[in-house]
Amino acid sequence: LNQSACEGSYNSTEFVERVWTSDDGNFDNVLNAMQTLFEMSTTEGWTTVMYNGVDARSPELAPRRDSNPGIAVFFVAFMVVGNFFILNLFVGIILDNFAKLSSESGDGGSELMTKAQ
Repeated sequence: LNQSACEGSYNSTEFVERVWTSDDGNFDNVLNAMQTLFEMSTTEGWTTVMYNGVDARSPELAPRRDSNPGIAVFFVAFMVVGNFFILNLFVGIILDNFAKLSSESGDGGSELMTKAQ
């Protein structure tokens, strides 16, 4: 199927208009791609995006199940690298704030604990 075959209307028990649309998480333009990659890095619905990527063929062709299984390697690699980066960023911020709090207290402890504790 292609776009021209899928658009229009068809005669059924009721009149239904057909349109050619993309899913919410897509790579149709740079803004959507960045938003999709950000949502994937939060691990929210990344498998749906991966399955859509595996099924995708071309901008003008309808998806076909498992037409490009090699692209799944990209999605899994992105999840591993993306989550590693986010985890390091989170741990870095926690350690930086802890070091700042301990240096602000005069005795080397933190705001809530003394050095003896």
